[in-house]
Amino acid sequence: MRGLHPIRRERAGRARARGASALAVKAALAAAALACLAGARGEDFARPRGLFILDGAGGTPWNGETLRDANIRSYPFVSGYTLRVWWDFVESAPGADDWTIIDNIFAKLPAGQKLSIILSPYDPNYIAQAPGAVTWQDEDRDGLPLTRCVPWDPYLRERRHAYIEALAAHEIGGVALRDRPEFVAVNAFLPGGHTGIRDPGLMNLHDMPGYTRATLLATVQDELRLLTDNFPHQFVQIGFWKVLDHEGGLEAWEEIRQSLLAEFNGVGRPHIGFFMENLAANRPAPGVDPVTGLPTTTFGAPLYLSQGEAWTAFQALTSWKRPFGGKDDKVANATPFDGMQYAYDTYGTRYFEIYIPDIDNTDWHADFQTWHDLLEGGSSTVSGWRGY
Repeated sequence: MRGLHPIRRERAGRARARGASALAVKAALAAAALACLAGARGEDFARPRGLFILDGAGGTPWNGETLRDANIRSYPFVSGYTLRVWWDFVESAPGADDWTIIDNIFAKLPAGQKLSIILSPYDPNYIAQAPGAVTWQDEDRDGLPLTRCVPWDPYLRERRHAYIEALAAHEIGGVALRDRPEFVAVNAFLPGGHTGIRDPGLMNLHDMPGYTRATLLATVQDELRLLTDNFPHQFVQIGFWKVLDHEGGLEAWEEIRQSLLAEFNGVGRPHIGFFMENLAANRPAPGVDPVTGLPTTTFGAPLYLSQGEAWTAFQALTSWKRPFGGKDDKVANATPFDGMQYAYDTYGTRYFEIYIPDIDNTDWHADFQTWHDLLEGGSSTVSGWRGY
């Protein structure tokens, strides 16, 4: 039995035949879904699981920005909190690290919740200003021109190693971050680029100075080795889109995908996860099928083709309750559960990052609880699958 479609049919049939209450139907859904987890695709190794609240720009003011803590909630269906930690917010100069954003989240994280960290851009300005830096032109958070190093710049990689090692060793309450049990997942967001293995909006990776496919692959491998070595108790994931170049043979993304899966195979090195930030679903009218889920398996091929060897993780494209960014059509007439159902069935996804307007919508809390119970039903212990 794969996915939830048979359960959804079962739920509808019971409601019609027996007039079952909403709570009884949801309980049946959860029980039946949990029973089929063992046979679901991609369940042969552990992975991060649950419903994670995505942080926002609001929160406790700090150094001209915020500590991004305004979205913390203690609802019982929330598995944890996803915190985007900007490198340039933490490190203003080589070795000058301000870990307040890390300390603060541990002080405020509700009991029993987990922490997932996204290592967000941008890179500290001093790196691109170093003599001999290999750079490209991007835009900053305000849309202003910003000079950044290419992802494979040697000094950028050197500073990245120092930063990650310091982050992993940073102590909260006398315990190094790498050893905090609440901290379960880290997302690489490849420095010098955008979201991971992905072309930034203003320049394709293959157009950047010094690009070769082998160089990009080596950079991604170095990043993932760095993170899996320094965070041995955490799940490591990275964004993965279909990047292309002009080198011929296999398409660039496919060669990279095969190389990563061969190395991070749960034996020589741990399994890793592939991530996208564009989960969406829409309907022609409320409650009317069909559901159109996004991303398509063509667009999301790096995730779709890898789910037996790497877990998949999705962040919602926008809020279903309060869409933003001109993406209303992508989520029209649907709910987060349509999107999660699509990802669960199609990509084998067990980890979701959801925007706060959806989390706060009390009309959806019972269904969020059902999904929480389903997603938390399998193994999510890193030590269960590390092979070295």
